[in-house]
Amino acid sequence: MRFDDVVVGKAGTYWIKVSYVSGDARSVDVCANTGGATRHTFPPTGDRGPVETVSVPVTLKAGGNTVTFDSGPG
Repeated sequence: MRFDDVVVGKAGTYWIKVSYVSGDARSVDVCANTGGATRHTFPPTGDRGPVETVSVPVTLKAGGNTVTFDSGPG
């Protein structure tokens, strides 16, 4: 999943809040712009709920950014 035009006024590390539901622990690589991806593992929420949230850090440049979440194939 890719988010284009993530705009910030000042370069730095920002926390992105992610809401999700998953019966199993799920790993995702998070990347901003052309930087290297950082792997994060989200804990399971149970079979059909509740919705959980986690915050992941990303380093953004001033102005427009692209943030990508990649959980691999499947």
